[in-house]
Amino acid sequence: MPDKSTILIVDDEIISRYTVEVLLASEGYLLEFAENGEEALAKAITLVPDLMLLDVMMPGMDGFQVCKELRANPRLAELPVVMVTALDDRDSRLRGIEAGADDFMTKPFDRAELRARVRTITRLNRYRRLVETEEQLAYLANYDVLTQLPNRSLLIERLRQALDRASRNRQGVIVLALDLDSFKMINDSLGHECGDRMLCEVAQRLTKTVSPGTTVARLGGDEFVLMRESNKPVNDVSDMVPQLLEIISKPITLNGHEVSATASIGISVYPSDGEDALQLLKNADTALSRAKAEGKNSYQFFTVEMNTVALERLILENQLRKVLARDELRLYYQPLVELRTGYIVGVEALLRWQHPELGLLSPDKFVSVAEETGLIIPIGEWVLRTACQQNRIWQESGLLPIRMAVNVSSRQFQHPYLLQMIKQALLDSHLEPHLLELELTESMLMNEKSSKG
Repeated sequence: MPDKSTILIVDDEIISRYTVEVLLASEGYLLEFAENGEEALAKAITLVPDLMLLDVMMPGMDGFQVCKELRANPRLAELPVVMVTALDDRDSRLRGIEAGADDFMTKPFDRAELRARVRTITRLNRYRRLVETEEQLAYLANYDVLTQLPNRSLLIERLRQALDRASRNRQGVIVLALDLDSFKMINDSLGHECGDRMLCEVAQRLTKTVSPGTTVARLGGDEFVLMRESNKPVNDVSDMVPQLLEIISKPITLNGHEVSATASIGISVYPSDGEDALQLLKNADTALSRAKAEGKNSYQFFTVEMNTVALERLILENQLRKVLARDELRLYYQPLVELRTGYIVGVEALLRWQHPELGLLSPDKFVSVAEETGLIIPIGEWVLRTACQQNRIWQESGLLPIRMAVNVSSRQFQHPYLLQMIKQALLDSHLEPHLLELELTESMLMNEKSSKG
């Protein structure tokens, strides 16, 4: 029997809306669409859909603000929201969680994952509407359906209670943010069912390993949080963390495959690293990001310096989101000269950011942030279009045709619409294809080969 759940798809890009429509059309859902945040809120109030697929990056009101507005409306506070984004960084996920998102999906979509998640969430939503007892509703509100662990809501409640006791008793509270290092690779190679089984196995191992009184919670995806009160936080962490890393690294058999996982852990401690629940969670997450950057199967204590770096990066990221609208990107062209003749046979397009406060920034100052957040996709498209147009302008001014070399990042190279972007840039500029040269780094190709190998 077809599922008649109503799904509101919110995305400013017509290609993305069409992609989701095609993937879900055969499932029998009633699909509604909105192109921006304001339209999404208006339709949500009118329709009260069973699920909202909400794009993060939209002009005007972005997905985070839309989600906050939904949660502030009593009629829509329980509406399941799956944030859809090209961003894969931890800060964006944390912002989404704080805004009230129920789940995340990363573009480009995986057909099976999209259908499975939508099916699961709509089924859960129908069940939520049918439950009659307060106990059932309370359980769904406080526990993760997959692992049966406390969810973020219950974790924060317990953490606040622990902080109240710790303040009265002058003791510490430990918060550990734990993330599996290679979960996405396992999920992609063995399938989402195996990924779910791995999450359940990790949840059981963590629960069995920790001492009584420790809360083990799942925030979503492959991220877990452990919290406990302690009279000797540093000593307890020194005892607990190696045990956790060891127990997680033990092989798991999934569909006949023996899989070994590792984890990274970030640690914050009350009162030195924060005096409220959200601050401790944020700082543990910041330390987790540093642990992952330092290498797999490791842990890091939070430091104030980490917060400074994270804040600077967040400010840079927020400013980077506005560079196209503010016309702050610049292309400089480095001539490629044939030594034998001395003639210019080509140019290489070099990207710069004309920052309003910091001046002209080279790519090493901002491209890594653009890569991590997915902003490299629209920026890269701008570079392609601008470089092709400039080459055509030179020809129309009477100069001889020359090759235009444009760097392509790893994130761009893996994007499903890269070829379409290139074709469109050539069509719009009327530039002959043989005059456009794409430069790929050797390390990028080696990484691509090893990821498939």
